[in-house]
Amino acid sequence: MSNTHISSLTAVSGSAHTPFHPGEQAVQTAAGVRAEAEARGQRMLTGELTDAQRRFFAELPFIIVARVDANGQPWAEFVTGVPGFISFPAADNVRIDRGNTSVTSPFAASALALQPGDPVGLLGIDLARRRRNRINAKVEAAAAGAIALRVDQGYGNCPQYIHPRPWDTQLFAGDYIGELSAGISPAVADVIARSATFFIASSSGPPTSAADIRPNAWGADISHRGGEPGFLQVDGNVLRFADYPGNNLFNTLGNLQQYPRCGLLLLDFDNGEVVQIAGRASLQLNSASGRFDVAIDVTAVRHWAKYFWKE
Repeated sequence: MSNTHISSLTAVSGSAHTPFHPGEQAVQTAAGVRAEAEARGQRMLTGELTDAQRRFFAELPFIIVARVDANGQPWAEFVTGVPGFISFPAADNVRIDRGNTSVTSPFAASALALQPGDPVGLLGIDLARRRRNRINAKVEAAAAGAIALRVDQGYGNCPQYIHPRPWDTQLFAGDYIGELSAGISPAVADVIARSATFFIASSSGPPTSAADIRPNAWGADISHRGGEPGFLQVDGNVLRFADYPGNNLFNTLGNLQQYPRCGLLLLDFDNGEVVQIAGRASLQLNSASGRFDVAIDVTAVRHWAKYFWKE
């Protein structure tokens, strides 16, 4: 059997109480795990975080954020702060303190541009301890000092594919030069080739009708991908990767099926460079592996490199 384009598959809506939108259901169905995913999602995807999850986020010196800009483009962003800059006034509320930072950086929380009503995805990841948790939320208020979010879904992810590494607070601090281009430069290709980790921001897009299953299933999401260097491949101005086995919820691939625009983030743990990539994804079910191959046509690249002043 040849590879199958997921766009040819149709989801069955199922229960009105499902936490999954039609794109997620289509990918789950193609993978043969629809019933398993529904049962797991009903247990995992809740609107309140546990005490352990809230403590985990409060200890982090950085988070990865998915946001959707005014043109509908998801971006994956790197946001730093002093541990405690993420807090929880209630089990379903998140506060991002924009002023809680000890370093000069374009990635400080003060630079995070969010407005009330915006969907947002948060990924908390502790690379040294190989722990991660995700939150999908919406912005309730955005002031100069803080951003308030209402949690739609919060859940943990397993440590699989997380490469353990210590966190250097100063590695991504200081002055940077940012360059915007339409394609992948040799410098960016080098960062990609050396990377064992990237993050992908996705969105299911806006609700298309009043009949949409669950309003909170629509929003922004951010997830982690890890592998050996080279697992994210550059093919001209196209990026390719094979989706590895996971929890079978297919939140990211379901979003890409529903709304192909996405954003990638790569952190260079050697030189402190940061790469943000915007593109459009397509999925194929690989008949040999039973998993999915993802191709991303790149539309824009932001490359942040350290600025060194020379006399």
